[in-house]
Amino acid sequence: MTFLFSLLLGSSLVWRHSSQEANQQKLAAIDIARFHINSLQVQLERNLSSAYALAALVKQGGGEIRNFDAVAGQLLPYYPQVKALALSPDGIIRHTYPLAGNEGSLGLNQLTHPLQGPEAELARDSRRLTLTGPVELAQGGVGLIGRLPVFMDDASDDFWGFVSVVILLPDLLADTDLQALEQRGYAFELWRQLATATGSMHRQIIAGSALPLPDDAMTESLRLPNGHWQLSLALPGGWRDTQSLARHLLAALVFSLMLAFLVYLLAKTRWQASRLEQEVAARTREISAARNQLEANLARQQSLITASNTGAWEYDSRSGELHCSKEYFSMLGLDKHDYEQRHGNALLPAWEALLHPDDRVEARQAFADHLARADDSLYQSQFRMRHANGGWVWILSRGRTLRDPQGKPGPLTVGTHIDITEQIKDKEQIHFLAHFDPLTGLPNRSLLVDRTRQAIQMARREQGSLALLFLDLDRFKSINDSLGHKVGDKLLVQVAERLRQFCREEDTISRFGGDEFILVLPLTDADGAVHFAQRLLTVMTEPFRISKHDIRLSVSLGIALYPDDGLNFNELYHHADIAMYQAKEAGRNGYRFFTAEMQRRYSRMLLLENGLRQAMERQQLRLLYQPQFSLDEGRLIGFEALLRWQHPELGMVSPAEFIPLAEKNGFIVPLGEWVLASALQQQASWRRQGLPVVRVGVNVSAVQFHHPGLCERIQAQLADSGLPPALLELELTESVMMDNPERAVEVMGQLHRLGLQLALDDFGTGYSSLSYLKRFRLARLKIDQGFVRDLLDDEEDRAIVGAIISLARNLGLQTIAEGVEHASQLALLRQMGCDQAQGYHLGRPLEAEQAGALLASQVPVAESSG
Repeated sequence: MTFLFSLLLGSSLVWRHSSQEANQQKLAAIDIARFHINSLQVQLERNLSSAYALAALVKQGGGEIRNFDAVAGQLLPYYPQVKALALSPDGIIRHTYPLAGNEGSLGLNQLTHPLQGPEAELARDSRRLTLTGPVELAQGGVGLIGRLPVFMDDASDDFWGFVSVVILLPDLLADTDLQALEQRGYAFELWRQLATATGSMHRQIIAGSALPLPDDAMTESLRLPNGHWQLSLALPGGWRDTQSLARHLLAALVFSLMLAFLVYLLAKTRWQASRLEQEVAARTREISAARNQLEANLARQQSLITASNTGAWEYDSRSGELHCSKEYFSMLGLDKHDYEQRHGNALLPAWEALLHPDDRVEARQAFADHLARADDSLYQSQFRMRHANGGWVWILSRGRTLRDPQGKPGPLTVGTHIDITEQIKDKEQIHFLAHFDPLTGLPNRSLLVDRTRQAIQMARREQGSLALLFLDLDRFKSINDSLGHKVGDKLLVQVAERLRQFCREEDTISRFGGDEFILVLPLTDADGAVHFAQRLLTVMTEPFRISKHDIRLSVSLGIALYPDDGLNFNELYHHADIAMYQAKEAGRNGYRFFTAEMQRRYSRMLLLENGLRQAMERQQLRLLYQPQFSLDEGRLIGFEALLRWQHPELGMVSPAEFIPLAEKNGFIVPLGEWVLASALQQQASWRRQGLPVVRVGVNVSAVQFHHPGLCERIQAQLADSGLPPALLELELTESVMMDNPERAVEVMGQLHRLGLQLALDDFGTGYSSLSYLKRFRLARLKIDQGFVRDLLDDEEDRAIVGAIISLARNLGLQTIAEGVEHASQLALLRQMGCDQAQGYHLGRPLEAEQAGALLASQVPVAESSG
């Protein structure tokens, strides 16, 4: 009985000691797993935050990011594990950076992809960021895809697409140092549960050790945006030290045998007593070794806490004492020993003193509320604490109250402090990019719309008005081009600062893009807007000092008033924009209020702009041919091709109205090429019909003249028509040649060498330089009809016409008068020595068939009194 009792007691003690050691091993493994889980979560959250930055830029840009490669290139260095950023309008990857190595992803439809589709649909439908992976990437490799759905308006279902962040899984795992677990002797697996096609669950291994994972592994969970990852950790040989357990059980057995033997014999020899002492000494050494091992485990745990830069704390509610680790004080720039000497263990008041004044009440209440709760909830609070350098550190504090075996809360609450200052700064930067212009710091479009909405609501309550001003810097592009974009950016910053100083505190100033600014003046009527605009025009004319340059500029203002000109931001902005362009057309450096007449002209301009691009396809354009005659013989010598547009709704549209629109929107080049090709084709047709061949003049605009490749295109069209170059005359205005005279001389030389005839149209109405005129390869000067109209009554006009004819004769050029409407004008021109003429008196513009009939007749035109 003695032996059995002793053996049972000894075995129980040994087993209990072994269980304690195993529990210590498990606790250590849990702490290690939590450290790696926290590290992995911090890395993921930091890298996924780049998606919110891109989404903010997409909204700011109205659905696109200009210079996406440059923006993405600036973002990537802040997110070391992010290997690629992508924009997926409508779910299809259209832009990715860097492109090298990621070409395979372009064009991939994430919504229909067999592997990525379900999670892409989940992201879109839930309107939340999701994390896909591990998956095989289209650009190669295995990675994670953070996918953030972008809605242009948070209050609607206006789905734009996805902003995607590609994180290479090997890089992420390398930075979290999971392989260090195996070096410490642990077997581990990082895994997640996946649903198979049959609905059953499948365990996907994301990373693991070479050692097999036993069944008694400890598992910690990592919460992701749309799921969980699990990290399982175990010792390959089990949590119990079986060798030590065997030795301890053997010692208990020996001890029991000895005890039984002593009881049985009552006394033994000294040798037996000495042997018993040796057994006790051995047992003592084993216990000491176990204690040393336990202390080493605790030291290892402390090393892990130190490496994770996480501060630990422990609060005793009975004594009110707060104990904090060395790392806790280090993240605040404090020395633990020195601080505890000054404050003792009563650190709770000291903690409260270090809190930011704005966070103190909330942080204190959050901790008190946690202590008062009876449930096993997690304490979590976020606040700022003062650093020793005087700055503020953002802290994420988490903790839990320890419980007794019955589950009742005990007096001890333990937790950690984590420095999240950088994460907070990232979020603040994302918020700034989403609501403010990065260059000037002014509100951007989204914030402007919100503030305008608030101002309109206030005006509605007060039954007052509101003024919205559209401000555009006059000739800013020329400043940018001549002095450089850096100077242009500095100018925009100074303009923004001057507007801040000029406007009231309640006014809203926004940089709307480029050199355009929007000003919203709450409770301001028309009189107030006039007073404001006049003062602002004066203020803006004061010079700006930038990089040794004194820059003077003016602004054009368009003004729209609530409620007369619009009831919401879009209407007010649109009408102020129209008014601003009217101010520019009126000469710049002024302001205009929106009017209904402006809207009518603007609507007509839009109708013309939209219809002009379809006019050629729908055959609404045609050429008329006005005959030109020699004055000495009355012989038909050529035609001028005149463009006409028959609009289906507006009727006949004057070239004076639609040609400037074509030059403004860049359509003048294809339009000019169509005119040239049509004129040459018509000439070739007359030639095939056997009709007399005459020269046809075609007007060339300034934009078309300076467009690269003009000579090559004309040469190709002449070759297609089969016509001699001398049958084509290009009519150029003085502005074409004087904008860049040297370039004009070069291009005209090339055209002359092709064999073309060149005429200077509307001569005398511009600012021609005679020194350049003699260098231009011209054949004719065209006398503007403005001089011909009053030729009989105005001596100055007669003098100008005579001077032009004399100048042309001295330069060896011919002259042709435009707009001859009376026989008396024709007679005087012939008398003055003018060579040629055209006008209604000689012949109105003709359809191609009528012009062909005139060619066939070749009847000289006599001077009649008609």
